[in-house]
Amino acid sequence: MTLADTDFKFATDALVAAIIEHTRCVRREAERQEILKVRETEVIGDVTGANEAQRKANLRAALANEHQDLYAAEQETRLARRDLDIAQARLDCLRYQLRLIENAGWGRE
Repeated sequence: MTLADTDFKFATDALVAAIIEHTRCVRREAERQEILKVRETEVIGDVTGANEAQRKANLRAALANEHQDLYAAEQETRLARRDLDIAQARLDCLRYQLRLIENAGWGRE
């Protein structure tokens, strides 16, 4: 069993890319949440309904596009988090393999 420097470089590069993508997705999700809150405050005075449940439903309908954008951003964040976890697990696996090799004496000459 051998591990090359390129294995670690590839795994580290993949982890860095996953961190960058996850950070981008988290920021986009936060932006979408902020947009939804701002639009909610803009629209809330114009929402009508016989009771609170109906007003909430009408508000949600009025902001359907913003809710859809937020949902899409949340999905992207979940996928980016999954990819980040996988990249971290791959790098950890290489580290554990290296420890096994070192402890078994395979790395000795």
